[in-house]
Parts: sequence; structure tokens; C-alpha cells
Amino acid sequence: MRTALLLVTFYLLLVTCFLLLNHGYRTRTHSCKRHITFRWYSGGSFYYYCWNYPQLWQRSQGCVEEETDLADRSTREYLSSVETVQGWRYWPAIAVLCLGLLSSFYLHSIVVEREEAANKAGFVNNANIITSSFQREVDLDVEVVESVGGLYAASDKVERSEFEHFVEDSLTRHDDILALEWLPLVKGSQRARFEEMAHVAGYEDFEFTEMDETGQLVEASPRKEYFPVFYVEPMEGNKKALGFDMASNPIRFDAMKLARDTGQMIATERLVPVQEKDDEFGVLVCMPVYREEPENSTVEDLRRNLEGFLLGVLEIDDLVEEAMETIDQNGINFVLVDENAPPENRVLAHYKITREKMEVLDFDNEGVLNSERVKWKASVNIPGRLWTLYFYQSPYYLGAYSTRSAWIVVAVGFPFSLLLAVYIFTTLRNTARIEKLALDLQKANISLEKEMAERKRVDKLLRDGKVKLERKNEELEAFMYMAAHDLRTPIVSIHGFFGLLNRTLGDQLDEKQKWVMERISANLTHFDGLLGDLVEFSRVSDDSVERGDYDVGAVVQQVLEENSEKIAALGADIRVHEDLPAVHFNETRLYQVFSNLISNSLKFARKGATPEVDIGFTDGSEGAPSDQIFYVKDNGIGIEEEQLESVFDLFFRLDPDDETGSGVGLAIVRRIIDLEDGRIWIESVPGEGTTFSFTLPLAKSENRDQRTEDSKSLDS
Repeated sequence: MRTALLLVTFYLLLVTCFLLLNHGYRTRTHSCKRHITFRWYSGGSFYYYCWNYPQLWQRSQGCVEEETDLADRSTREYLSSVETVQGWRYWPAIAVLCLGLLSSFYLHSIVVEREEAANKAGFVNNANIITSSFQREVDLDVEVVESVGGLYAASDKVERSEFEHFVEDSLTRHDDILALEWLPLVKGSQRARFEEMAHVAGYEDFEFTEMDETGQLVEASPRKEYFPVFYVEPMEGNKKALGFDMASNPIRFDAMKLARDTGQMIATERLVPVQEKDDEFGVLVCMPVYREEPENSTVEDLRRNLEGFLLGVLEIDDLVEEAMETIDQNGINFVLVDENAPPENRVLAHYKITREKMEVLDFDNEGVLNSERVKWKASVNIPGRLWTLYFYQSPYYLGAYSTRSAWIVVAVGFPFSLLLAVYIFTTLRNTARIEKLALDLQKANISLEKEMAERKRVDKLLRDGKVKLERKNEELEAFMYMAAHDLRTPIVSIHGFFGLLNRTLGDQLDEKQKWVMERISANLTHFDGLLGDLVEFSRVSDDSVERGDYDVGAVVQQVLEENSEKIAALGADIRVHEDLPAVHFNETRLYQVFSNLISNSLKFARKGATPEVDIGFTDGSEGAPSDQIFYVKDNGIGIEEEQLESVFDLFFRLDPDDETGSGVGLAIVRRIIDLEDGRIWIESVPGEGTTFSFTLPLAKSENRDQRTEDSKSLDS
């Protein structure tokens, strides 16, 4: 659901920009006698003090009284400036509302466009399926006629009973074949003999017939050659055609002559078969049968060797129904057209469907072919002719395949924009109230700071660079904690609106759209986890935590138990050194160190290799005598030399495309080690593995034992 992704991303950016712009700015003025801090909460005050900062700095270099007067004047000037900025203070809320509405309608147009493209693709696909079914049905009917031709090619003479038994099964399986007929070539002098043969076979009323101007069957006129229907199956319903001379009808005879002279099967244009009513159209498929067919036959050879014709009578309505029998029509209408026929006979069938019924007409009663309603056309090959299917959408199709997704975007986007605008408006209004309270508090602080000016001057002289650095770090960590905490609130809100969007769309989502929605949810969860890691990172700097003597082996086992499922899934081999010494440390931070390092080793295991992690300590010394070197070693992918120091940087990740980590874990490890005046370093070979070594202060009991062993070695 790329549209939903764009919508959520857009509002996420709006919220983020608002929080960054509206976050508290700090402007400080310094004097020779004291340090005054002003905290303001809106862009208006920030611009005012940035603009006037040089003048404020110069004027604050005087005595305490001048500085106090400066603060009073600054307060009065700011109060007057507040009235100036009130007019444009609420522009973010108006901008968010307008942009939200514009974005909603823009996304609405995108969804409409994509729905139309998807409907067109589905329409074309269904049309091609129908075309394939038509072509398959025509090919099967042609194969039936060809199979009867094979019977004649393999036999010197085909008797009536043999013809009947041969075609019986084919006629049962193909309801659209109205009849299969044998038309022998009969010379004028042979007419009486053939009529007598039919009488002997039991057809006493058999005679050569033709159709007069009124459409009635009458005795055929004398001519040099006849092509009467001598065999016809099934006899039921087709007896009327028995004896009909196909050479008496120009449409039929023209197709037969073309088939005779080319040696190919030829289909006629639409016509009314002799045995059908006036409104039942069909086509005849003619196959010439020769006594013998030389390899390089000329037209004269083909005419001289002609024995007769096999005819397949195809009923158009039944052909359409057979082709559509196993297909879900899906509200698609079409017109079947014979491109080789004269205009009055072009339309073979007009297939229409509504919610109530299906109709097959033999004319274009809606003028579809001469309008823009045709959305797709495809060809169907039949011997000697070209048929074309013209497809168009029925009202049922338009209703069944239209969705309300586009309007859902507007229905969700408008209230969301309104709620977000109200939230921003309320926040800005509260900000104005906070500014006023801050100014009132500032007035009270000025008198108090006047009394404490001398003490501040002395304190300032005692501060050194280290204190300044620590204060800067504390401010940075406080800002990081506050930013992470404040950012979590809109993330929770976005989670809620995202869930509402997901429930609103419901079953209308296809598999790809569901996958996109899951990606959005995963990214929000990842972002929330990242904020949690930032909070954890900011807490690490607290040096007032409780410390004690703890067994490293027990802590490592606890970490392994917490990661047991992941270890089992990877099939990792974890080796823990026996008799790991105890350390004097905070238990939670000790757990964090080993948890992050072990998780890092499991995460960056080499593909195709069983992960191996070795946890132990060395007998060598590094740093203070009371420290012990521990290590976590793996056989993973390793780290390039130029990245060895960068891995401890905040948010650094070896693979920038990997979304499973936050890049905070190793930064936390280094911060914890640094707070204990320890040291951590890396030894790594790309493709072979990495070893993280670090020092931890030994427990007090371990220190006493170590000093005793050192004394004994010196005495000896």
C-alpha cells in the first residue's frame, strides 16, 4: 500500500519538523559578575534574542546594577515583541491543515489513477482468456472435421453406417457442431443413380433440392454438377438438409470452390443453415476430399481429382456458449465480428451480460463497434477467415471492480489533518502561556540573582575546564533524553492512527499492500526501539549507581539464558572460561556489557559457518593492577581496520541497510567502560572473526588474593 505509506510518512515528517522547530531554544548572556540563563519556548523569542545578542552582550559587561537593568529592559522589550509575533504564531497549524487536505486529495487522485490502471490490466487479462477459449473451441471443431477427412483418406469408400459410427462420439462432445455432412461430387448424368441409392438405403423421400426465392426447398434445377448432402449426422433435426445441393447457393458454393482450388479448409460467412430457423445463424467449414492428391498438384489437378466435400455446420450461439462455459465472464461484454464478411453480415454474435441474465444477439444493437466503448480487441483464426472479438465493459463490471479506497484516503486524511492541526494549535497556545509564566519567573529571579552575584563570581573563578565539559555533556545527555522522550509521544499517536488506517482498509488490501503496511509497522517499532536505546544511553552517564562484588560467570550465564532461543536457532557454540573472576561493578551495567557484546557476536555470524563465541579472561595486565582483562571472541564476519574505532560511535552500523540494530549497543558498552576508567579495544581479521577485549575492576576479595600471590612470588 504505497499510498498509505506516503500518507503516513508525510504526516510523520510534519510532526518531526514541528517538534524540532518548536523545541526550546536557549540564549545566554554572560557578564563579568554573574551568569544569567534565559529559556524561551517559541521561534519569536529565539529570533529576538539572536538579533539583539551582540548589543545585549556588550551592555552586560558592566556592574551588577547595569546587568539587572539590562534584564529588566530585555523583559520589557520581549513582552512588547510577543504582541508582534502573536499574529503569525499559529501559522504551523494552518499550514498543516492546508497541506494535509492538499495531500489527501492528491493521494486520492493517485489511488484513482492506479485503480483505473489495475482495472484495465485485469480487463485485458480476462479478455485474453476469453479469446484463448474461443480459439481453442474453434480449433477443436476444425480438428473434428479434419478427423473425418482422415477417415476418407484412409478408406476407398466410406459407407453411411461407418460415417455414422465414426462421428457419433465427436458430436456428443461438441454441442456447437450442428451437423457433420458428406457432399459427393455428382455429375448431372449421375443424379438419378444417387437418388436411387438413397431410396435403397431407406430414404424414400430423398431428392436433390435447392432453396427458392421464398426460402422454401424445391427440386433442384438441372445442372452439370451437384454437391448434395448425401450423409448427415446426427439425422435428428437435420433430415431437412438431406439432399440439399450446396452448389445452388452462391455463399456456400464460393467457399467450396475456394477450398477445392487451394486444397485447404475454408469457412463461409454467417448464414442460416437449411435445417435452422431464420434467426439461428451458423457457419460452414468446408474440407475438400480428393481421390488422389499428387505432390505438386495444380489447380486443374485438384479439380479433376475432387471427390466431394466434408462440411462441419457450426452454430454460432452454441459456439459462444461452449467457449464461455468454463470461464467467469466477470461482467465483460463483447461483439464477435467476421472481418472478411460484407457489412450486413459482419456481426456474428453480441454477447451481453447483466446481473439478471445473459444474452447472445446476432447484431450490434448498441452501436458498440462505432463508439469509444471498445476497450480491447483480439483476433480468432478460423480457416480462410479472420474473426475479431471487440470487448467492452458492462455496468456490472464497472460496479464490481470499483473500490472506495480513493475516498477512504480522503476520509482518513481530512480528520487526521484536522486533529494534527488542533494538536499543534493547542501546543502553540500552551507555549505562549509558558512564555508568560517564564517571564514572570524571570523578574523574580533577577532580584534573587542580585543577592547571589558575589557568590556566583567566586564560583565562576573556581570552575575549570573539566567542570565546563561535564556540564556540556550533562546538557547534551539531558537534551537527548528529553528529545527521545518527547518524540515517543507522537510515535505512539502515529501508531494509533496507523492502526485505524489498517482497520479501515480491512480486507480491501491485497498481499503486496499488506506487506507495505507491515513494513510501516516494523519501521515504527524500530524507531520506538531506537528512542528507547537513546534513553538507555543517556542514563549510562549516571555515576551514582550502586556497586558491589559480582560473579562474572553467573552474569554471563544469565545473558546466555536470555538469548537461549536465538543461540539454539543459530546452532551457536558458546564456550565460557571456567573460574571467571569476580568484579567490583554495578550488576545491571555488567549485564549490559556482556549482553551487547554476545548479541553482537551472534548477529554478525558468517553465513555457512557455525557461530562460535568464546568468553574468558587473560592472565596479562592492562591498566591498573586491580583490573582484569576480559574478552569476547567470535568467528564472525570481522571488521575492516578503518572501521575499528567507528564501531563505538553512536548510531554506527557495519551494514547501513540492516534495520535490525540501532547502532547504540557498542556505544553503551564503551560509555560504561569509560565511566570505570577502564579500557576497551578490538582485534579483528575480516572473514575470520573479532575479539573485544576490555578491563574491569576486580572484586575486593580478588584483589587481596592477587596481592598475596604477588608477595609470595617476591619472597621466593
